[in-house]
Amino acid sequence: MFTDIENYFCFGCNPAAENMVNTTNMTIRMCRSYLESVWGGPLNKPTYAYDGCGFYTYWRSSPKAVIPSQVRYMR
Repeated sequence: MFTDIENYFCFGCNPAAENMVNTTNMTIRMCRSYLESVWGGPLNKPTYAYDGCGFYTYWRSSPKAVIPSQVRYMR
């Protein structure tokens, strides 16, 4: 159902990941089309694709629930 997001979270174990990760500046290269597929549309607009489940993550050691359509910092 969420194949693109599953691939995103499995990225670290993918053998090809070493070709897309820059450990010096801590960045990951990904295709815009893939990111838009994961996001559910243009990256400069909020997404409602995951509002039904949201994300639970840790931000600066504090647990935080993230509702994707409320994220406003994407460019």
